Amino acid sequence: MKKYYLHESGSQQGPFSLEELKEKEISRDTPVWFDGLPDWTNAGYVDELKDLFVNTPPPFPVASPPPIVNTAINSDKRNADPYAKKDRAIGMRILFGLLIAFVAGGAGYYYIVRQNESAHGATSSYQEKVLSVEEIERATPTDFLSVNTESNENFWGDKIRIKGNISSRATVASYKDVTIRVTYFSKTNTEIGSEDHTIYEIISPGSSVEFKWKVDKNSDVASVRCDLISATAN
Repeated sequence: MKKYYLHESGSQQGPFSLEELKEKEISRDTPVWFDGLPDWTNAGYVDELKDLFVNTPPPFPVASPPPIVNTAINSDKRNADPYAKKDRAIGMRILFGLLIAFVAGGAGYYYIVRQNESAHGATSSYQEKVLSVEEIERATPTDFLSVNTESNENFWGDKIRIKGNISSRATVASYKDVTIRVTYFSKTNTEIGSEDHTIYEIISPGSSVEFKWKVDKNSDVASVRCDLISATAN
């Protein structure tokens, strides 16, 4: 099941399942990351998270109401004066033009402010991404390291030769002092015992380290398994 991490208020949160993420009420601009995503990105760009948001229009600028016209003048006199009608028509045109200019100016100002906020947000988001990736990789080394091994008995049958490599898929962090647990199993696949071995090497981002061991084998041991159990961020 895919697990998601969030970065809010300067700290990392998670992991969360998709159902848990729905209860978090995140926004489109919330930085998220999950296994398989090369970098942190805003939640609004992740397809499976788009259903968490509701599209809402931006607030519309409210224009000032037109001035109240004195209606106390006798309607008969007002209709009888042709100059008064002409003046009223001119006044209405001027008022309408001022109203359009006010609305257009408000919309332009809103657009400029939003563009500046977006540009500033993009810069902050990039800086947070760089820091957040390193923090995650350093905090959870075993999530970014894997071990592959092969084993066989020696000629005398009293030792087991183990050959393997440890690979890192981290992009920023380096690791050291990786501990591998060797578990012994019987013919019936019953766990007999285990012992830990530490590899004192530094594993750089995207690199791998090889190792070879010989471990004791008694008559009850039929097979072994190697598991990576811990590592330290360098």
